[in-house]
Amino acid sequence: TGAHGIVCDAADLERTKEVFLTLSSQNETLDVLFLNAGIAPLAPLEETTQNDFDALWATNVRGPYFALQYALPVLAPGARVVVNTSIVGSKGMANTSAYAATKAALRASVRVAAAELGPRCIRVNAISPGYTRTPILGKIGIAEEDLGPMADSVPLGRIGTPEEIAHAVCFLASAEASYIHGGELDVDGGLAQI
Repeated sequence: TGAHGIVCDAADLERTKEVFLTLSSQNETLDVLFLNAGIAPLAPLEETTQNDFDALWATNVRGPYFALQYALPVLAPGARVVVNTSIVGSKGMANTSAYAATKAALRASVRVAAAELGPRCIRVNAISPGYTRTPILGKIGIAEEDLGPMADSVPLGRIGTPEEIAHAVCFLASAEASYIHGGELDVDGGLAQI
């Protein structure tokens, strides 16, 4: 069988619900659910707008929370759920207060979902990336010349790649991680650890 994509805005709960209802009506089940959507308008505390704050919570918290709720009927026994958090949820970084709060909320949700879904043998974990070379860097105003100083702050001396994050997600979703549940795997070149 092949794979197919479904376009869905994580902040649009009606559309998200429709996606999972469609899967259910087609008797489809999911073995792996990766909740990865997120936005990151960064600003100092005194400059964060209510609109940015609300958009962050709608996309980064409400979206994944209800996507998981809507997915429950189609999660196969033994399914794996991986939620994308961030090192900013546990490491104080300037200009990230609203964004960091959303990622910390996701981390808390992962713990509770793990407690609730464990009896169904559904494992729930989080992946916590550090600086990663993705298009979101440009969207939040980080230019190519800014990447050098960012890389210098990482103990491994470089920015991560999307492939490195994907490998870690695949690990958490694999049988090799069968006894990892409710955890958060930092993939950050040591930035939050050292």
